Amino acid sequence: SGKIKVSGVKNKGAYKKLVTMKVSSPGVITRFRVNGKAQSGNEFAVKKDGAYKAEIETEAGTKQTAIFCVDRKKPTTNVKNNKVYKNLKITFRDKLSGVKRATLNGKKIKSGKTIKKNGTYTLKIVDKAGNVKKVKFKIQK
Repeated sequence: SGKIKVSGVKNKGAYKKLVTMKVSSPGVITRFRVNGKAQSGNEFAVKKDGAYKAEIETEAGTKQTAIFCVDRKKPTTNVKNNKVYKNLKITFRDKLSGVKRATLNGKKIKSGKTIKKNGTYTLKIVDKAGNVKKVKFKIQK
């Protein structure tokens, strides 16, 4: 018996670099699967971006699941850097880990907001893995 220890990743974690997950237990690990594929040994090294579900089970029946993702790509937006617009509906997204927060000139903003006021703006989008996309643009009528 005993607890299964997972290191290298946290459940619901999002990472902006390739990670290696390690599992250990005082008991014998009888099952270690990642995305349904059986793993030999007690390590799983992530080789590419994606969503991962690890399932571990010991001889005593102790089970643990860890879901995590590796996302090395910055969020995307329709806003082009250093471009001048008359008015602009800002959209952004992050396919893998999701958008954690976005700011326009330091103030929180949601995707789909329309900007009509003349000025210089900085849009900063951060995904849950910590990747940052930053663009500057102008509204000029």
